[in-house]
Amino acid sequence: MGIYVDIDLDFLVKPIKQEGVNNKRLYKGEECFVSDIEEFILNLKEHGLLNTKQKKFFTNHKKSYTYWWINRSLNNTVIHIDAHSDLYRNKQENLTLLKDTDMNCDDYMWYAIRDGFISKIYWVVPYNSYNLNNPKVAEKFVPQKLVKSINIKNNCIDYTLEVITRLGIKNIEYSILTFENLPNFKEIELLTVATSPEFYSEKADTYIFKALSLLGATEEELERIKKFHEKMI
Repeated sequence: MGIYVDIDLDFLVKPIKQEGVNNKRLYKGEECFVSDIEEFILNLKEHGLLNTKQKKFFTNHKKSYTYWWINRSLNNTVIHIDAHSDLYRNKQENLTLLKDTDMNCDDYMWYAIRDGFISKIYWVVPYNSYNLNNPKVAEKFVPQKLVKSINIKNNCIDYTLEVITRLGIKNIEYSILTFENLPNFKEIELLTVATSPEFYSEKADTYIFKALSLLGATEEELERIKKFHEKMI
């Protein structure tokens, strides 16, 4: 059991785009707004989310699952900092029916739950992105037939999800909140960071790479990711 921090840097970019195609920049040339990078890093530090020596940087967010699989640690808590839940597509209680070949950046979290790597999730959403006090909004985030209980208060949604995993029937604690309601943590086992360029204009890239650098990416890692961004259609 440990604490994983899983960041998608599209968290910083508005407007939030819901549609993406792997390796394509659908929003090329569009104007966008990027949140204050230093404030973002400060929020992470204040919550203890950068207290780790193990950091991984990449473009496609489903790569997080790969590093969790390599660790093979069970029942971890994930602090998922993202504009998107990445619990999309799946509607079924029985997660053992999921096929590995179908895994994508929008649903890899289900696979991690299926394999027992995750038992608790904090999804940290950008400020003013969702009205978390609205029950109708809460109904849209996860399939309602998986919800065992739900509590909505103080701009925070707490679910208990019941699903069938490879380790049997499991209850998954799932909270949706903003940084202001997130607890502090002392020690992080692994930090994974995705850039997800499919979900914003290349005009945000300068800020995205500044964030990568402040998060601890090496020059070699920065260059590798830059080349991937530049090659995208």
